[in-house]
Amino acid sequence: MKNIKSFLKASHRLQEFALRSLLFAAKMTPKFAVGGFCSVVAFLAYPLSKKDRNKIERNIDRILGIPAGSEESENFQSRVLKHLLCNSIESLKASYNHSLITIDGFDNLHHRFQSNLKEDKGLVIVTAHLGSWEIAAYYCSLATDGKFSALAKPSKLEAATRLLDAYRLRMKTKTLWTDQRSLLKTMASTLKSGEALGFVMDQRPDGRKGPIVDFMGQATQFVVGPAWASIRNGSPVVSVFCIRTGPWQYKLLSSTLLAADHGKTDTIEVTQLMASEIERIIRLYPEQWVWNYNRWQFKDQE
Repeated sequence: MKNIKSFLKASHRLQEFALRSLLFAAKMTPKFAVGGFCSVVAFLAYPLSKKDRNKIERNIDRILGIPAGSEESENFQSRVLKHLLCNSIESLKASYNHSLITIDGFDNLHHRFQSNLKEDKGLVIVTAHLGSWEIAAYYCSLATDGKFSALAKPSKLEAATRLLDAYRLRMKTKTLWTDQRSLLKTMASTLKSGEALGFVMDQRPDGRKGPIVDFMGQATQFVVGPAWASIRNGSPVVSVFCIRTGPWQYKLLSSTLLAADHGKTDTIEVTQLMASEIERIIRLYPEQWVWNYNRWQFKDQE
């Protein structure tokens, strides 16, 4: 047992060193060289990403009808991984210098938030792992004059959680970690105080049962938190996505899904509304969604 614990500690230190090294390299790479840096990292990582590529291949075969093993599938996998890498590196560097990013759609987002953010209702913001959800959070904070917190699941690697927390603080995003015992109470009080609460809600629920709705043509379980929070407090719901349109260029897409005091009481109905909006944007920008999740359990895998 002692040897196992020592091995795990050594493994975590090695992972932390590798993570910090990558972050330092990304931070120090000049803006003009980031494209080349991404290409090099993608090339080096490609042989090591077989597990992720297999997940992407399986998901796009079932959901998008892109045949596994085809050249189209290989190209799609490469584009998904490259988008994820470029979004991550640009988001990281932008946390140190926000002016690096060119953004479209902020005025519309600001107006939508100011119209919906209510004194005692707050605002529920929903998004997905699509484009840059971290840059989306930064502009959500700006558009709410800093009255914004985002829920996040802590990493299994403690150092990664600390680094992520520091990163989000640089991006003006307050984080509500989902492992805290008083999470529901904190969520309710945040909205009651007239602040906005952000959910990246497209991952499978972790240890909790959630509503099952139609998503990408599949019966899919979602987290219940966004719907529960909106129904409980009568909070309006706005969707926000930050889509990468080119190197260092992004655009914000937003829609009002529910007004304040909407009167909805069914968490499945409200979750379906949110899931349908996420699906709509994914189908517009399929290569910018993170397909390497075990999001569905297909029948032949059971």
